[in-house]
Amino acid sequence: DDGIMKENPCRIKGAGTPRHAERPIITPEQIAALANEVPDRYSILVILAAYSSIRSSELLGLQRRHINELQSVIKIEHQLTNYASDDQLFMPPKTDAGIRDVPITKELMQALITHIDRFVGDPSPDALIFTTSTGTPLFKGRKSWFVTAKRRLGLDHLHFHDLRHTGQTMAMEKGATAQDLKRRAGQS
Repeated sequence: DDGIMKENPCRIKGAGTPRHAERPIITPEQIAALANEVPDRYSILVILAAYSSIRSSELLGLQRRHINELQSVIKIEHQLTNYASDDQLFMPPKTDAGIRDVPITKELMQALITHIDRFVGDPSPDALIFTTSTGTPLFKGRKSWFVTAKRRLGLDHLHFHDLRHTGQTMAMEKGATAQDLKRRAGQS
């Protein structure tokens, strides 16, 4: 920093450049198998994660008021906090671009409405869409149901977040532009 030395003698080729392993992309058949393997109350969660590209914490923070059945749109305005011990149940999305409307197919919306009718007993607009069987929030780190299902299917390498990557990849393959992908995923 003082300019005394012309070059830094402590260089290691490739150091300082983090390289993350390429995350797996699964097929529509594997998504369906996974959705069938998890408990019924989480089936649509798996499908939405794969086909909407919504972050898992945003999905877990969805409330009745975020679902617009007439327009087949899911409104993302916050996410569930990471830990059950947090004082606040919700926090803002990861970026300002995270506040968005995510359109989904009418078929996917109908499946979501069926889930709500079946599993969301609280009729209030603030009722969470995805909870445990006892009605408590489904926090990000507590997905033993997902771990069990993926192991049964031989998908041990899969993380729940990989469903989001799968969705983005499928949208790209169907012609979505980089701008479309950023908007849908809530990335700035």
